[in-house]
Amino acid sequence: MISGMPETVADLFLAFSHDRLQLLASRIVDCVGRLSNEQVWARGSGNENSIGNLVLHLCGNVQQWIVSGVGGESNVRDRDSEFAARGGNARELQRRLETTLEKATAVIRAVPASRLLEKITVQNQRKTVIEVIYTVVEHFCAAYRPDHLCDQDANGERPRILQALEPTSRHPVDECKKSSIYAFSRRLTSFSSSRRCCTRTKKASFIAT
Repeated sequence: MISGMPETVADLFLAFSHDRLQLLASRIVDCVGRLSNEQVWARGSGNENSIGNLVLHLCGNVQQWIVSGVGGESNVRDRDSEFAARGGNARELQRRLETTLEKATAVIRAVPASRLLEKITVQNQRKTVIEVIYTVVEHFCAAYRPDHLCDQDANGERPRILQALEPTSRHPVDECKKSSIYAFSRRLTSFSSSRRCCTRTKKASFIAT
């Protein structure tokens, strides 16, 4: 259980996992907050996921693996709906992510070191608690990855979505730009713009589903 300064490797792992999830979630919430509903749910093509879908997926993953799997709450996840959604209120999406992460970090705070090697079942897989927590943190890091896309269009102008994502005093630009939410917005801009952009993208790989 996290209390004061970590004294053991287990305490350090739990404290780092707790703090890392909070940090990554706060940055994604911040980036989503700078977008309109239209931007959050825009898709570059019919077989792509929107920013909203990615956020719903993160919420579902954390709820199933941490809140339910480790914390013991009922699993209410409907994974298919995370990718089927085509619209919603962006502010409500922010609050959903914040609420889910508050529950998850509370679970991690309460985990005693003695539970880390305990076997639990998540998505029909038997895993230790330490594996589950580590996998979810890694999943969030995968969602918060650098992407390689140009900042300007062919005419040297900054797209409107990029302007909406300029950093606030809370998050330096080099940190905000690490977010896949930010990167995905840039990708949407390159697809939807009538002017050609030189782009080089990577597809996110989510290790926890």
